Amino acid sequence: MASNKRSIREISIANLGVIESATLELGNGFNVLTGETGAGKTMILTALGLLAGEKADSDFIRAGAEKLSVACIVHTDEIDAETIAELVSEHEPAVDDGEIVLARSVSRDGKNRAQVGGSLSTAGTVSKFANEFYSIHGQGSNQKLLSPTYQRRVVDLSDDQLALRTAEFRVKVSELRERLKQIAELRKSSGDREANKAKLLAFQKEWQRISLKTGELESINERIEQLDSVQEWQSALAGALAALDDEERGGLSSISNAIRSLNPISGSSEVLRLISERLSVSKNELSDLRNEMSKLLGNLESEPGELDKLRERKAALLGFLKKNSHLADAGLDEEETIQRLIEYGLSIEGLLADLEGGDERLAEIEAEIATSFQLSMESADEISKLRKIVSQQIENAVTKELEGLGLGGAAFSIDLSLIQVNSPDDLPLDGLDEIVFKFASHQSVSPLPLNKGISGGELSRLMLAIELALVSDRNPSAIIFDEVDAGIGGETANVVGARIAKLAKSRQIIVVTHLPQVAVWADNHFVITKSANQEFVHSSVGKVSGDEREKEVARMLSGEVENAAALLHARSLLEHARSE
Repeated sequence: MASNKRSIREISIANLGVIESATLELGNGFNVLTGETGAGKTMILTALGLLAGEKADSDFIRAGAEKLSVACIVHTDEIDAETIAELVSEHEPAVDDGEIVLARSVSRDGKNRAQVGGSLSTAGTVSKFANEFYSIHGQGSNQKLLSPTYQRRVVDLSDDQLALRTAEFRVKVSELRERLKQIAELRKSSGDREANKAKLLAFQKEWQRISLKTGELESINERIEQLDSVQEWQSALAGALAALDDEERGGLSSISNAIRSLNPISGSSEVLRLISERLSVSKNELSDLRNEMSKLLGNLESEPGELDKLRERKAALLGFLKKNSHLADAGLDEEETIQRLIEYGLSIEGLLADLEGGDERLAEIEAEIATSFQLSMESADEISKLRKIVSQQIENAVTKELEGLGLGGAAFSIDLSLIQVNSPDDLPLDGLDEIVFKFASHQSVSPLPLNKGISGGELSRLMLAIELALVSDRNPSAIIFDEVDAGIGGETANVVGARIAKLAKSRQIIVVTHLPQVAVWADNHFVITKSANQEFVHSSVGKVSGDEREKEVARMLSGEVENAAALLHARSLLEHARSE
């Protein structure tokens, strides 16, 4: 089997949900996770989701524990790939033979800790790395498929040229909208020119003083998070060093005293001599550990007062945002508001010139808007033509996948209809097309929009068909399916397993499933088992093969491990998959 370009080598979990401690060593190709309901299969996906940037919730922490931690080792054969090379260059993580360790922890007091390559980092940075190495396709994806916004994204992002053109178009329309706001403000303010000039000049003065920078607030938050972690590390390391260095009761002092006490008699007995030697070895080991911790503590030092300065700067930025939030669109986050105020500040000179220009300047802006609107409409027309071509390609590819998923008679189509636009104010950000995905279970009936009549099982298979059809060799990341085979069974499930196995020949695939017909196609089979006492449910994970794998497939088939008929059926399924 060819080596996967990007993959997950190992996942480690502690105190997440029902899992107290588990380590999962994944392989190339098709990896499957199975287990009883409630055993914790989804916790594996939750762990990877936390690393990929999903919101950390202290409710995930196992009962009785104070902190959860998740980590994974990701691997790439192409560390010089552009996006990964940029991340590695910017954050300088430890990289060992193409492997990078990503880690995150969450405590009950709400503190989050993150590491990349063994170095303190932020959850945002960890997610940037994780999203380069794997993508998660969960059960929620099926419902997303009903969303018009998601359907548009499927079309626009499936072709590089279309994705570029639509992104450029959104920028053009955003600029056009700014000009429309500008002329509206100019018309509004022309009656009280001097007062509005004074407002603009006052904002410009404060804007220059605060000196907003794109990404600064995010950078400040990340650095504060790092320094908070540093302080925790410093406190812990200082305490450990004190425990070793204390002259009266320190570990090094105590073990030295023990060695001195035994020295006079160590030569009189082989047993005493060995004990003395072991104490000496222990002292050397403690001394080495002490030096390592001391060096690490020294490397954690930060500039005096840096944390206070960062917090002061953050407070100043947030105060400026609050005061001037009326100048930005409602619903923007802090970084987006900052960007909007930067753009507004840069436009002040032009706004002042507009006020001085009066009616003549109004006429100039109106002409600029008319020209921009005409060019935008021409660009939107080109995008519509390209969307038709791409949509036809998607239809063909998805229809082919549906045939392999037991829906050979089904019809899938993408309907494009033009939106009437008569003025610049009506121009949508995404162009002139309404995009609607339609489906019919048989060619004898007319396809309908997905929110009108498609069953849950059909929606699951359609989503899987779309994902399989649009997987690109240009994206070498691992793919994780969380029960994407929900709602199917029998021979269709067998076909799904075979199709995923084929896809896994070129990339790592991880599937959480309850279907034995899918599980038998995997190259690596992992089982999550649970046990319980009066206080806790405990889950563990292990790789199975041979007889143990047959028993797990039999359990999935019948609910019983030792059922003779189920074991025979399991053996038959496994042999069929191996023979293909």
